[in-house]
Amino acid sequence: MSAEDFVKLSVRYRTDMRLAGVSDAAELAFLRGLAYCGLNVTHGLIPREDLPQLGPRKVAEELVNAGFWTCVPQGWAYTAWDKWQGEFETVLARRKRDAARKREYRLQQRAQEGETP
Repeated sequence: MSAEDFVKLSVRYRTDMRLAGVSDAAELAFLRGLAYCGLNVTHGLIPREDLPQLGPRKVAEELVNAGFWTCVPQGWAYTAWDKWQGEFETVLARRKRDAARKREYRLQQRAQEGETP
């Protein structure tokens, strides 16, 4: 497993869900949605066509009404994605840049070694 296999989830999320009065199905969709977005690197977006993987449409309405998701033209988006996941995504972007830089360096090293008689 790598760091990219995770999303942040507050250990107090149940308190927020209970206060919002969402159903167990909506809570499950919220959690599955986090995993979906992390796996597919959607930056908090759940496309309309993928909602059935998370739960019935009524759970999306519950999560919107409770303020956890927002309706967007493509589907739904986590309202606090950047707050919770933004720093993590910055770290991932930096790791990708570093990996590309190191890969380029290794290629240049190999090329120079091949040129030396």
